[in-house]
Parts: sequence; structure tokens; C-alpha cells
Amino acid sequence: MSNCDDNAAAALEAERVRAVQAGNVNASASLVDGHLDYLRAFIALKLPVAHLVNEIAHESFVFAYRNIHTFTAGTSFRAWLRAIAGNLVRAELQRYAREQANQLTYAKHRLLERELGRS
Repeated sequence: MSNCDDNAAAALEAERVRAVQAGNVNASASLVDGHLDYLRAFIALKLPVAHLVNEIAHESFVFAYRNIHTFTAGTSFRAWLRAIAGNLVRAELQRYAREQANQLTYAKHRLLERELGRS
């Protein structure tokens, strides 16, 4: 892409963001369409579980839509989405690690109960 094309794409994206910020719900569809494949690929690299990729991508767009008023039009919407998705991936990995630790603790506790019950 040439520099001129990049500038035109950035200007169009900023226009779409401002439209969503002004309350045009339909403008958000073009933002989703323009970034969905990229965001899904980014999430899949961090968390290769198909149903979670779709779920986190969805949650990222919902978060972005609800917080669009905090976004500065003219800056990188893609980078903002990537940061949102990265935070959601990190939270999911932490949740998974806690769940695994809890299951291990429970299993150890059950084994100890069995051993004490046999004595």
C-alpha cells in the first residue's frame, strides 16, 4: 500500500469512529468487518482454542463499542482493539491457571481424605 492509500484508510477509519461516537450504530459494523479477521488471528496466536478465539473477539468488540467515547479518533483503532483483546486473553489465561490449581488442590485433598479414611 502506498502512503496515500494508508492515509486515506486512516481518515476513513477515523470518520467511522467519529460516526459511532456520535451514536451511529450502523457505522460500528464497518469497523467490525474491517478488523475482525486481524483480531481473530491475533487472539488465535495467543490462545489457540477456537471457541475462545471467537468469544474473546466478540467481547473485545463489545468492550470497544461500550467504551468508544474514550477512544481518540485518528489514532490506531486496531492497536486499541489489540490491547483490549490482549487484556482479555491475559484474564482468560489467569482464570484457566486458577481453575487448574483449584482442581489439583481438590484432587490432593480427596486423595488425602481417602488415605486417612483407610487408616
